[in-house]
Amino acid sequence: MRLALVGLALLALTAAGAAPVADEEAELRAEFDAMDMDKDGLIDRQELARMEDAPEEQDINEFITSFDQDGDGKISYDEIIDDALNNPKPDDGDEAEGVGEETDVQ
Repeated sequence: MRLALVGLALLALTAAGAAPVADEEAELRAEFDAMDMDKDGLIDRQELARMEDAPEEQDINEFITSFDQDGDGKISYDEIIDDALNNPKPDDGDEAEGVGEETDVQ
């Protein structure tokens, strides 16, 4: 699934808060361009739903919500890069203990 590839590319771009290197950014750009079926520079819900291995609607919603900074329901390449640069993702083994775990609050 291409959404997974974009997610992996973003993880590679943001490892330890690093800025994208040329090869990684080129790979991400190629993935973005492949998803931008009408070549308008934006990825929308319809394009995601028409992908060969189309994700579930919930995954599409999460993807749009994660990257759509201006609220237009579409994702630009700049929004993805901005997210990668400004919201570094922790490496798999680097998450703080207890983050994301459910706890009972009384």
